[in-house]
Amino acid sequence: MKGLIMKSFIHKSFFTFVLVGISFLANANVVDDIASALQQGNSRTLSSYFNDSVELVVVSKEGIYSKNQAEIIISTFFNENKPTKFVALHQGGKSEATYVIGKLETYNGNYRVYYLVKGGEGNQRIYQLRFEKE
Repeated sequence: MKGLIMKSFIHKSFFTFVLVGISFLANANVVDDIASALQQGNSRTLSSYFNDSVELVVVSKEGIYSKNQAEIIISTFFNENKPTKFVALHQGGKSEATYVIGKLETYNGNYRVYYLVKGGEGNQRIYQLRFEKE
């Protein structure tokens, strides 16, 4: 009896560990895709991860915008500030929310970038995105 209970516990623990690991890796892939889009200045790829409404701060322009409005603002920003490099400096969060703080180097100066990604596996979306001049 004890052996059966222990075996069941081990199976459940392993299954939980695998699910948590898969969720973390899926979220990490989204965060990496976003970082890549930032480095490339690719507003289309970046906006594909936007939530339906996004809290956006781009230097002095600040507000909550629709996905389409936010893409236009980011596209304009990238046209005026062509990125040369993006480096994630810090990343943290919990199971269904991850934030990244990074540095975006452009031909016109450097920016501190912050983004918040929320959602479960396969449904991660950017809820906040900030570009602040350094």
